[in-house]
This record gives sequence, C-alpha cells and structure tokens, in this order.
Amino acid sequence: MTPEVFVEVLINGIAIGSVYALFALGLALIFGVLEFVNFAHGEFYMIGAMLISAIMIGTGVNYWLALPVVVMASLVAGVVLYDVFWRRLRQGDYEKSILITIGIALILQNGALYVWGPTPRLLETGFTTSVIVLGDLVIPVARIVAMSISFTVLLLVYLGLNKTRGGLALRGVAQNRAAATMVGIQLHKISRVAVGVGIGLCGLSGGVLALIYTIFPTMGYILAFKAFAIVIIGGLGSLAGAIIVGFTLGIVESFVTLYMSSGSMNMLVFGAMIAVLLFRPLGLFGRQLRL
Repeated sequence: MTPEVFVEVLINGIAIGSVYALFALGLALIFGVLEFVNFAHGEFYMIGAMLISAIMIGTGVNYWLALPVVVMASLVAGVVLYDVFWRRLRQGDYEKSILITIGIALILQNGALYVWGPTPRLLETGFTTSVIVLGDLVIPVARIVAMSISFTVLLLVYLGLNKTRGGLALRGVAQNRAAATMVGIQLHKISRVAVGVGIGLCGLSGGVLALIYTIFPTMGYILAFKAFAIVIIGGLGSLAGAIIVGFTLGIVESFVTLYMSSGSMNMLVFGAMIAVLLFRPLGLFGRQLRL
C-alpha cells in the first residue's frame, strides 16, 4: 500500500467513523437517561437521509439549507416519540419499550417504501463529485464535509453536556435518577430532551452519511446493528465509549474492506461484540464512564 493510498483510506475511515460515532452517540444518550434501547434508531437515520433528498429535489434548496430542516424535524419527532410512547412507560418496562420501538421501525420502513419506493438514490450536491488533489493524493470533498460536520456536532454535544446546566442535569439523571429527583431535577423534562437530541443526532447522521453512500428505505437496519455493537462494545450508556468505538470501527472497516467483503467485516464486528459480552459484559469502558 502506497502512502497516498494509506492516507486516502485513513481519511475515508475517519469520515465514516465520525458519522458512526454521531449515530451511536444518540443511541447511547437515550439509553443512558431512559435505560431503554431504541430499536427504531436505524429507521430515523434512514428517514433523515431520505428526507434530505426529498427536500432538495422537491424544493430545489441546497444541502446546507435542507440539513437544518432535517435535524429539526428529527428532534421534534424524538420529542413526540417520548411524549406519546415512552413517557407512559415505567422504569424497567423493557418488553414494552422493545415492542413499541420495533413497531415504530416497521411503520417507518414500510412507510418510506410506500412513499419513495425501493430504488436506491444518490444525494446530488455541488460537492458530491468534487475532489481535492494534492500531488498523487485524491480526497473526496464529500468526506471532508461529512467529517467536518460530525466533528463540529460532537464538540457541541460535549460542551453542552459539560458546560451547561441542562447538560449537567442530564448527566445527573443518567448517573442516579433518585438523587436527581431529590435535588429538584424534572425527570420527564430531561428525558424528553435526551430523546429529542438522540433522534436529532440520528437524523443528522442520516443527512451526513447520505453524502457518502446511496440511500434507500431499508438502509436503516444495517447501520442500526452496527450502532448496537458499537454501544455494547463501548459500554451501554457510555458516550465516550460510543465515540471511541465508532471512530475505531470506521477506520478499521475502511482498511479491512480493501481485502475483505463488507459481510466479512460485519461478521468481525459482531464477533467482537459477542467476545465483549462474554468477557467484559459492561463494555470496554464500563459504567464508570457513562456520560
């Protein structure tokens, strides 16, 4: 492998890994606060990707105007999801939460198939096919854009969780719900914020990854399974673990798929997940690093 190819593959891995981290971050955030797994997470990612394509085609606006609309729509959808369904669940109602989110996933997936059809599509922007050429090094602009957006949002989430009262309250609920209630933190308000932000990050990751991959209505479950593996390997509820493992998976996947099929890569990912569950059930980073 030449140095130029190595750098190109590394940049591609960082770009994909940053979006994986963004997607898994939303899943870990929801679990950390509510302790429910959102099995519809992949479908909200798919809706984000399909929606940004529909907005750009239907209205003619550019990518930078369509992306905030998708994020806001996803955030509102998360708040509605919490108020209509999860607000009524008690802590420990795992079976109900699983059935509800699987039902939502099926509705979203089949609804997308009905509205947009099964045909894969490409997101066309002014920089989709643009490249930066530095000697023998060729870097797609779309990957640089995806990486820049993801890094910016990850930094904003970090600052929000560590430098704002709402973020500190959210971390408090995740660490100890009873103690958070005793000091006056409103659980439902914080839980609503967590789900809204989590689904908003999910829609954002769909809009960003649409710059790199083709989009289609059944794309959600593929990334959702990877996100579950990322969160489990990193540690359920650990945002640091989700980010680190997300980046690692993206980079490793970028290099491994040069020599193996994507199916083989998925086998390795889930093999690693099973090994972690067997030998370190709390994940690589454990519960002590939650949020």
